[in-house]
Amino acid sequence: VKNNEFDRIVIFGNDQHIKPISLVTPKEKMIFYLATLMLNKVEDFSLCNRILVGSNHTKMSILNHTKRLSENDIKVIQSGIDTEYFTNLMQPSLRDKIRKKYKLEENVPLVCYLGRIVESKGVVVLLRAALSIKDSVSFKLILIGSFGSNFGAKRRKSKMTNEEIEIRNLISEMGEKCIVTGLDRKSTRLNSS
Repeated sequence: VKNNEFDRIVIFGNDQHIKPISLVTPKEKMIFYLATLMLNKVEDFSLCNRILVGSNHTKMSILNHTKRLSENDIKVIQSGIDTEYFTNLMQPSLRDKIRKKYKLEENVPLVCYLGRIVESKGVVVLLRAALSIKDSVSFKLILIGSFGSNFGAKRRKSKMTNEEIEIRNLISEMGEKCIVTGLDRKSTRLNSS
């Protein structure tokens, strides 16, 4: 890095690396990619030539927190999604299989969440909202995904985080109103967890 033997440096997500790297790297070679909205050191963002973000919401939040950047300094690159894969999940036959597997009545509305089961994805808000109506509204909540923030990594053997404990406690409070399952991507099959 000190010898400038590179075309660009892309810093992924951790804005605490921006300032130290800027001390040995010209601004025009620095790009910062922010996948999730974590605004720790927004003023340091201006040390980069370009800021890449995953949504217009993140872009506007950054612009609202600093006067050092303009709209032209931030480019939105939205994450892609395999629409064909998720279209298969919407097929009536799969819905019927889910209802049969979990013994769900046809007239009971299903609320499904698909994604990592973490607070930053809104799972705590969803669970609290579901808890607030659990005794007065007929529905089943299905959470499809993996627990924890270490997406793609092997599950650590250490204790659960406070976030994981809170989510698991909320799920427990939901009782039979909440079903938690994993997703087998290869066969588009729901797995009990």
